[in-house]
Amino acid sequence: MRGGIYRLKEHLAHVGKNVKKCTSTTPQALEAKEKCKKAIEAAKRKREEKTVRELELREEVNVSRVGEESEEVTCVGSSQPHKLGPIDKWTRAIDPTKADSFKQQQLNKELWKEREHEVHKFIARWAYNHGIPFNACDNDEFKQMCEAIGQFGPGLTPPTQDAFRGSLLEEEYERTKCLLQEREAEKMKNGCSIMTDAWSDRKRRSIMNICTNCADGTSFISSKEMSDVSHTSEVIFELVDKAIEDIGEEK
Repeated sequence: MRGGIYRLKEHLAHVGKNVKKCTSTTPQALEAKEKCKKAIEAAKRKREEKTVRELELREEVNVSRVGEESEEVTCVGSSQPHKLGPIDKWTRAIDPTKADSFKQQQLNKELWKEREHEVHKFIARWAYNHGIPFNACDNDEFKQMCEAIGQFGPGLTPPTQDAFRGSLLEEEYERTKCLLQEREAEKMKNGCSIMTDAWSDRKRRSIMNICTNCADGTSFISSKEMSDVSHTSEVIFELVDKAIEDIGEEK
C-alpha cells in the first residue's frame, strides 16, 4: 500500500474510501484499529476547532468607513465570494484528455488563489527582511491584522513610527489595562497563585519571571536577572514573598 501515515491509519481503522480495509482480526490489529480511529477523530476535531477559531477571529474584526455616496458608515468585507471581473486570460486551458477538464471551472477561486499568493509573497518578504519569527503567523493578532487590512481595502496608509510609539501604544495600553481589570476582579473574588518562570535569553543571562495565575489566565508581574544567583529555595521564597507583599495577601 502506498501513501502517508494518514492513509495507513485509515487502512487500520476501516475509515474512508481511499484505501482497502485491514482484514486482520488479531488482538493487536483490533487494538490498532481503535487507536487509529480515535486518532483520526481527534485530528478531525482539531481541524474543525481551528476552523471555528479562525472564523471567530475574523468576526471580531469590524473595520468601517464612510461610503462615497452617503454619510452612513457601512461595514467593508463580506463572506460572499469575491467578484473579480473579466479573467478569461487567467484561466486554465481545457485539456480534453482529463475528465475533470469538462467540469465548470471556478474562475473566481483560481484567480483568487493567485492573488492571495501574491499578497503572501509581500508579507513573507517583510518578515524575512525584518527577522520576524515564522511562528508569528500563528498569532491571533496577526490573523486579525490581515482580516482588518482586507476589510479596509486598497489605499491603506501604514502607521508611522510616531503613531507606533505614541497614540497607538497608548490606546493598546488602555485596552490592556481594561482586560487586566477584569482579571483583577477574578483575583479579588477567588484569589490567585504566584508563579515563577526561569529562562535564559540569547546572551545566556538567567531571567526569573514572576507571574500570577487565576481562572482567567496568567498575568506577568515582573522579571529579575539572576545570572549571579543560585536558584535555591530560599532565593525563590524571597521573590515570591516580596511579590505577595506587592500584590496584597487578600488576593
